[in-house]
Amino acid sequence: MKRILVVCSFVSLVLLFKAVSPALAAERSVDEAAIIKAMEQMDEAYRLRDGQMFGALMAEDFENWLGTDKGRDINVKLSLEGLKSQPGVQYKRSAEVGIVFLSVDVALYKAHWEFTGMADAQGKPLPPMKLLGACVMVKRDGKWLMAAFFSRPAGK
Repeated sequence: MKRILVVCSFVSLVLLFKAVSPALAAERSVDEAAIIKAMEQMDEAYRLRDGQMFGALMAEDFENWLGTDKGRDINVKLSLEGLKSQPGVQYKRSAEVGIVFLSVDVALYKAHWEFTGMADAQGKPLPPMKLLGACVMVKRDGKWLMAAFFSRPAGK
């Protein structure tokens, strides 16, 4: 009797997984598209140097990777100051690496970025910089927002 109960429980779990799995896959696909759209909007905010757009795409509790700058407002301010100090800088996402869902409302977006048009303190042009970046994305009130960002040189 105990063996039959175990087998029935296992079969029930398999059937439940098969029934729920397509729905979860569809929801995941919608979330992936929303995260990619948010990153495209961040690209546009960067191109336009639009602080309001930056802010609309960041979680209120956004913080830099080191945890030294906490809050959306300070990080928008720092982003705009950085852009002001490098007026010719442009970037593009050169390749998406992928999206890893850590839970239903937290994901890690990974991509390669290439920055051009930068200059040193004396105004001398710097070579393009390639980075591998990761954005922690959180789903709040149905909208995917950036909660943190980390990058490192991508190498050659």
